[in-house]
Amino acid sequence: MVGLAAAPACAVGRRVMLALDPAAARTVARSLAASGNSLYTQAFAWRARLAELELAGHGLPARRAVEQAAEELWRNAAFLGLVSDRVIGADAVPIDAAALWQLAGGSAGRRGWLGPLRARLGASPLGGDRTGTFDAELRRPLQVYGADGVGRARSVLARLLADLSDPMQIREDEFALVRVADDRFVVVLPGVTDLSRPDLSLSEDHRSVRDLDQYAVASSRSSAVDDNRYASMVWAALDEHDVPEGAELLIVGHSFGADTALDLAADPVFNGGRWTVTHVVAAGYHSRPQLPDVVDGTEVLVLQNHRDAAVIVEGLGHSNASKSVTSRVNVVADAARFDLPGAFGHVVEAVEHDIATAVDLGEFAWDHGDDIARLVTGVGTGDVGLARGSAAELLTLEPGVERVGDHAVVDVFEGGSRGGGHHPANYIDHVADVDHPDVVAFLAGMSAQGYAADGSVVAVDVSVPRSGGS
Repeated sequence: MVGLAAAPACAVGRRVMLALDPAAARTVARSLAASGNSLYTQAFAWRARLAELELAGHGLPARRAVEQAAEELWRNAAFLGLVSDRVIGADAVPIDAAALWQLAGGSAGRRGWLGPLRARLGASPLGGDRTGTFDAELRRPLQVYGADGVGRARSVLARLLADLSDPMQIREDEFALVRVADDRFVVVLPGVTDLSRPDLSLSEDHRSVRDLDQYAVASSRSSAVDDNRYASMVWAALDEHDVPEGAELLIVGHSFGADTALDLAADPVFNGGRWTVTHVVAAGYHSRPQLPDVVDGTEVLVLQNHRDAAVIVEGLGHSNASKSVTSRVNVVADAARFDLPGAFGHVVEAVEHDIATAVDLGEFAWDHGDDIARLVTGVGTGDVGLARGSAAELLTLEPGVERVGDHAVVDVFEGGSRGGGHHPANYIDHVADVDHPDVVAFLAGMSAQGYAADGSVVAVDVSVPRSGGS
């Protein structure tokens, strides 16, 4: 038997005693969440059809009612999951149901003086919108599966990695905030929105901070939050949504989101001052240069598909060969400004990078001698298949798991090729069955910290405000 505070619909101050079967409650919660998903999907299908018929305004009340029904089902599902987590292994322990009901709603709500109007218009469009910075919308709750801590941690990561590429969960101008307890949150950071369709300015559809040329490129040069607008907006969003000081955070990021996750974890004011980042999962990014800057005590798991073209290109951008070219460009720029000391310094840098490049090439040739020989043979004999296969092997990462320092694990795995190897689906498959002891230990620690639990999910808008407003 479990003592429950008055349920949300009951009068304040009343208490009831209820018997709760956590397994049965979770079954009901999953059914409610599935029904909510179906309603939400139908609401967006209606939206598209009504827009085609130019009846969007007339159908707004009905469509909004369906969305609200979905949100209510999700809230109830999250509530049941939160209650179940707290009663497992407990007996006659009082639970504040009103507080859990509030937790189940996350921090959903519209911000700013136009917030009430945006609320009347309902959920944001699947492509995002240009306004509503820091608005938060309730989304499908996190529901965890698995018989043990490691299994549950796998379930959490698989679900969150799936959310990263699901516009029903996270729009192009959003990130997700999962609340599993009053003092424990998961921050879910998707990558850039324009990797496959570059846009040389902010999108006029949604003004997302997750922009490649505007913000991601500049951020790649350092681990400083000041160089990463995405990180700055996530920080401001956590403040806006009253994530309490000292709360513990797991940050899961993919691509630019992984870069942003480690930038936040490397900032001693954010991590250790305002909040505590206990764990980071950084997937699909060339993260090694950032690891030495992460605040001590934060556990980091870097996941890299050996076929991930984005990670490979990012690595080349940090290579000595790339730095040699950059130094030569700086020599010309300094000379044009008559900055002779600066030009001389960059000449020295270029020579140093040239030497390092020669060493890198020697090591590369030693490690990949067989592939190079097959490539030469394929080209010489006209065997296109052999040449193509050998070239592909030369342009992949070396699989393996490596500990970096005391608190980081880099896991380069042989994964799939979807989306040039960069799509989160390639990472989901690996998380499901990776068995290396260092990775399993990270998953166990993540679970022990309390993150492998059901929770509410809100998507937070990070559209870059126009000057003077949102």
